[in-house]
Amino acid sequence: MRIKKVVFSFLFLILSVSLWSQEKIKNVIVMIPDGCSISLVSLSRYYEQWRTGDPNFSLAIDPYFCGLVRSTCSNAPIGDSAPTGSCYFNGQPAQKGNIGIYPQKTDQDLYEIDSSRAYFPLATLMEVAKLEGKSTGIVATSQFTHATPASTSAHYYDRNAEEIIAKQMVYNHIDVVLAGGTKYLQPHIEYLTSRGYDIVRTKEELNQTQSLKYWGVFDSINIPYFIDQKDGEFPSLAEMTQKAIETLSQNDQGFFLMVEGSLIDWAMHNLDAKTGILEYLEFDKAVDVAIQFAIADQHTLVVIVPDHGTSGISIGGKNTNSGYAKKSLDQFFQPFEDQDHALTKKDILLRAKLELTSLISFTTFGHTGEDLLLAIYHPNQKVAMGHCRNYEITEYIVKELRWNQLLNKTTESIYKPHYQVYNHLTPTIYDQDLLSPTLTYKDKRNQITYYGNTNYAIKNGEIIEFESVIIYIDKIKTFFIPNQRQM
Repeated sequence: MRIKKVVFSFLFLILSVSLWSQEKIKNVIVMIPDGCSISLVSLSRYYEQWRTGDPNFSLAIDPYFCGLVRSTCSNAPIGDSAPTGSCYFNGQPAQKGNIGIYPQKTDQDLYEIDSSRAYFPLATLMEVAKLEGKSTGIVATSQFTHATPASTSAHYYDRNAEEIIAKQMVYNHIDVVLAGGTKYLQPHIEYLTSRGYDIVRTKEELNQTQSLKYWGVFDSINIPYFIDQKDGEFPSLAEMTQKAIETLSQNDQGFFLMVEGSLIDWAMHNLDAKTGILEYLEFDKAVDVAIQFAIADQHTLVVIVPDHGTSGISIGGKNTNSGYAKKSLDQFFQPFEDQDHALTKKDILLRAKLELTSLISFTTFGHTGEDLLLAIYHPNQKVAMGHCRNYEITEYIVKELRWNQLLNKTTESIYKPHYQVYNHLTPTIYDQDLLSPTLTYKDKRNQITYYGNTNYAIKNGEIIEFESVIIYIDKIKTFFIPNQRQM
């Protein structure tokens, strides 16, 4: 059956602001609470109302809700962080595990897919921002190579290939990265310092750096859950967001920043309500930081949207089959009041004890496919409203930045198949080492070698640096290089 092209269905609410008084959007902050369902947001709000005793408690995000988002894979209604995160940055739904690439065609696709483009890299909003002279940044509580942060600036079909992803992100020259992932950054520290980057490993070092370019990695893999941290041991998501904004906003041409509350999803996979609530509340503090900056700046767009739901968490369950309308907040939250650490897979007995008395329930250890929240701050109140698809988030951001067709043109410019750039030559050397692949062309007078997962080639002994990364996709034995023939 032919799949009809989905028509862009966003409605734009434009309040009475004169066109000539509207300022151009210069900065974009995309904030992703990974794995966060609307139920978890509601539960977090109730939890703080119960904890503080304030019946009027509200979240920082609350005034900015404006719509719902359907976030899917290209061939399945339940999303995976790699393709759903990627879609927000390149506008193309893709398959499970895909980071920043075009999907394969299948017999169950939800969208029209061009089979001739399978595995081709797609330029991201962050890559376009860099080429447009803006500063770029990533803030996350997972390792920087995890699916969502990777989707801003890496391109591969397997999200688990974190060494490849790390190398691409390093050579993509992002200005500020704050996350976990020392394990993956270690091989590249010498290169980064040679390029003028500060490397910060503690909260104190982060506060002290005055550099405009730095990588902050605060643990081997992820930054620990908030519930497991000692006071002040690690920078909070809000503090990292504040520091990133302070640095990136020094660029007069603007900036593009992605902030992820990564561990919301991890807690929900473990069916750990309290840890998930606390992780969401930490994310909400970062939302407040971003929006307060945007309000003061008046040139900044803030888009807040999850990539998928996780766990099917609900307010109510098998213990509320009767008497549900009489249950108090105490009854909801007292069962885990004394919980002082994040649940692990080994906490079977504790989880079982919580389930006996809990009024909070789950449907799965995995992801869920419900519609997701959308919240936006726009200085001119030009806010996308209603129900949309995940790729329409990209279209909205592109429209507000006035980047008409720039995303597609950038893909054509920086990610061209090698055989199309050098259609008159056959490679003489073709090394398919996945971490460090090389492609060499040679004629009577010249030789050039492209180094995959980096941003450079060597021609006749001289280094040529590009403004983008060279991608090698082994499944189709193709290098994707800048569309600039060098010989």
